[in-house]
Amino acid sequence: MLRILQTRNIEKYDDIIEKLGISDEIVSVAEATEEDNVTGFGVYYFDADKKEVVIRYAQYTDLMLADGIYRSILFLAMMRGIDKAQFVLNDEKLICDVKKLRLADENGIAQSISELLDGCKNCKNAE
Repeated sequence: MLRILQTRNIEKYDDIIEKLGISDEIVSVAEATEEDNVTGFGVYYFDADKKEVVIRYAQYTDLMLADGIYRSILFLAMMRGIDKAQFVLNDEKLICDVKKLRLADENGIAQSISELLDGCKNCKNAE
């Protein structure tokens, strides 16, 4: 069964976090696991001043898993009362995937996480 949860064991991502230049004190990692094997992850942090979640990096095997990882991070932000997200990705494939998934505008901004996630309610009614 696929699970996507925030991990407390971020040490194994130290190299990536260091390359991104994010402080260990604010960074978080959401891991996708199946049968205790990590199948993907996303690196993000909460910017208290801007009241937004900033997604900096992700690694995954396919677009469906990417969607799950990104939406899990957005849901965690929404549960903390944060309704804005910014995708600051340095990889062209990741940027392209976020656009395909329609998670942000051309500038990598999701103005309203709650509206974005509420849109999922209507997916089953879409033609």
